[in-house]
Amino acid sequence: MNRQIEYQCDECKKIRMLLISDAIELKSLMLDVGTIEFVDVHRCIDDEIKASLLYIDSYNKVRSQCIIEAEENDDTKNELDNLIPTVPKTDFPKIQIVPTSDFGSFNLKGFKIKDKLRQCYYLLNENAKGEKIKVISLLKFIEFEATIAPEIDKKIAERWIKRTVKLIESVPILEDIVITFLPSYLDNFITFEPKEREINELELLFNSPISVIYTTEDKKKLFQENWKTICPDLGSTGYRMYNTILEECADEIEKSIIDVYFQIGSQYTFPYFLASINELISLGLICFEKLEFITIKRPND
Repeated sequence: MNRQIEYQCDECKKIRMLLISDAIELKSLMLDVGTIEFVDVHRCIDDEIKASLLYIDSYNKVRSQCIIEAEENDDTKNELDNLIPTVPKTDFPKIQIVPTSDFGSFNLKGFKIKDKLRQCYYLLNENAKGEKIKVISLLKFIEFEATIAPEIDKKIAERWIKRTVKLIESVPILEDIVITFLPSYLDNFITFEPKEREINELELLFNSPISVIYTTEDKKKLFQENWKTICPDLGSTGYRMYNTILEECADEIEKSIIDVYFQIGSQYTFPYFLASINELISLGLICFEKLEFITIKRPND
């Protein structure tokens, strides 16, 4: 079963729709005024990329929306607070990130993320020492300052940060737990040129609480009986990991990626878990449904 959210953009008049699996629990994200904040980044009027802030109630109705353009300045969000039903804020709250236990801080020493869309700061080892890299997102809503080890190639690290801010800005909902897993992932990969596989894994990370995965008994059996042919380079540890994930996702019961990770006991590091999920998706052994808005009708349709 899916819940359907549908709204018409006030500016471009496109009708946009979002389907949310019943497996995704959003009550913890509800604001004091009884709405949940969603972000919909889309091509708006004159083909410009803009962000719509949507405030959606428990009946999946859009109670208000606010369109923000890339050119708007830092004060725009505060000026618009009077127009939308949010709790008044005098300053962005600071959220101190406690990373997962597998975060070694070898390459990534710390970061400061200013999220103007969701009005908060995420801080990891705020006073960390090292080389500084600052990246601002396309729509200028996300500022990410990373502190890295001096020996790290800054250009490669910057490319990773650019990918990261793009995802932060575009994901419909950003849960704090995603940011707690981010340090471990970046620490593992920030020294390597980002490739398609790792970029896909990073996207899975940001979608892990709000997207679902599932499989069938037939696909699980196919893997168990033919895994050496399907994955010739997979060792016994990899087999156990893949099989554990398939067991958890079987019977076509939708679960969020993060729920599957916690269900299997978290005995594996999250980067390794993401790599396994990504490979199972690419092999067609599990289905992945991403939470994203789509255009279902244009003004002239």
